[in-house]
Amino acid sequence: MATEWYYQIGGDAYGPISSSRLALNARTGNISPSTRIRCGTSGAWISADALEGLFEARSVAPLPNPNVAPPTIQVLLIFVGIGLILAGAFGAVAAWNMNTTVRSEDLYLGGQLIPGKTVHNIGLMDERRNYLIGSSVAIIAGVLSFGFGVLATNQVKATIANGGSHCPVCNGLLDGAPQLCKHCRTELSWVDGMPLTAQSANELLVRYQKWEQQAKRAQYRQERNELLEQNIRQQEAIQKKAIRKQRAQRVKNAVTTALPRFDAWLKQQLGEDFNLIYRFIQILLYGVLPIVTILLIVSRVSR
Repeated sequence: MATEWYYQIGGDAYGPISSSRLALNARTGNISPSTRIRCGTSGAWISADALEGLFEARSVAPLPNPNVAPPTIQVLLIFVGIGLILAGAFGAVAAWNMNTTVRSEDLYLGGQLIPGKTVHNIGLMDERRNYLIGSSVAIIAGVLSFGFGVLATNQVKATIANGGSHCPVCNGLLDGAPQLCKHCRTELSWVDGMPLTAQSANELLVRYQKWEQQAKRAQYRQERNELLEQNIRQQEAIQKKAIRKQRAQRVKNAVTTALPRFDAWLKQQLGEDFNLIYRFIQILLYGVLPIVTILLIVSRVSR
């Protein structure tokens, strides 16, 4: 199965396209070195310049040229037809204006002069008729030649417009997908619907395989880096959580150790006369303060 490529332009993904079309898009400027591309539907997006040689002209199969002139035979038929039509027209006009009359000699009959008369010469009339026939034949042949030439040229142009291919050696039009060019007899190899010489096809296939391998290696590196970054973030989160727990435990231990000491000091200072105040402070210290401390600890640990 041929390798399929996708590319992004303006946030939209396009594809799939073949390796040859990817190379042609790079050559024509549809894909820039910074364009994001990927190999297959599950590949990682990488920059186009990660593929070695993608933007080199020699790495790209020749572009079909839609403006290639039709083969010589079609052009020759058209010009021959035009020449025959013009020659026949001039010949017909010249033959039509041809003078076929001659003047007879003067005669003396009984001593009387009889002047000669102007008459049509049968030989000249036959000659004019032959010229007209020849001119008509030339015009008819010219019309036929011109018509066949135009029809053949239009057929060639229609073939080109419909995606016709050209020989990479002689640039001759190819019918279908032949293995041998009928114009220069060059053996052809077809890659993604494009005719190439056997050597060029092998070089191009090797380059395409290399691109696919480079895309897979880039995908592996990207996935590995993402996995490493994920592990690093997880380790950092675990360490931060452990530090918060340690801090909360130290605060809890400090409060637990300080409260009995503060209770003993307060009893010593207030005595029995301030038992009510002592009880209030005791409730505050042993009831409210631990609850507030626990809430603070829980809120820090849950972050």
